[in-house]
Amino acid sequence: LQGGGHAVDAQRLLALNVEMNPKSAFAKRQMAAVTIELAYRSSGRAAAGDASYADLKSRFGADIVNEDLMNNVGYGLLGTGQTDEAIAALKLNATEHPKSANVYDSLGEAYAKRGDWKLATQNYQRSLELDPKNDHARQEIQAIKAQSKSKIKAGR
Repeated sequence: LQGGGHAVDAQRLLALNVEMNPKSAFAKRQMAAVTIELAYRSSGRAAAGDASYADLKSRFGADIVNEDLMNNVGYGLLGTGQTDEAIAALKLNATEHPKSANVYDSLGEAYAKRGDWKLATQNYQRSLELDPKNDHARQEIQAIKAQSKSKIKAGR
């Protein structure tokens, strides 16, 4: 339903699934992801998505509404071209999980997609500080530097 443009219907169906299966972590996780993504998507304000996250985390707990869920929300928003909303979701995830290299790597990707090379580089560097073996972050930093050098040579 969500992929077909019926996110509200998907959210309602997933809420019903949680109601019918109140012990299912899977049902709660699916409903929370769609609900949070919908809040970021429909309001155009980061505060609505952040509030939805806080509400669902308090209802379902940090085991359900966790780093992976928010990373998926961020990538879901990126995949539909809602880069600013994705950045908001991923920034919240970084605030909630400041020791996660993966969170900063994802935030770096979002900033890169927006074309904000400075913030992309900063987040990739933070990811590398937390996980020196993160080859993806290292490669992205090198690609950004190479792109900057080529622009300077071209006189842009």
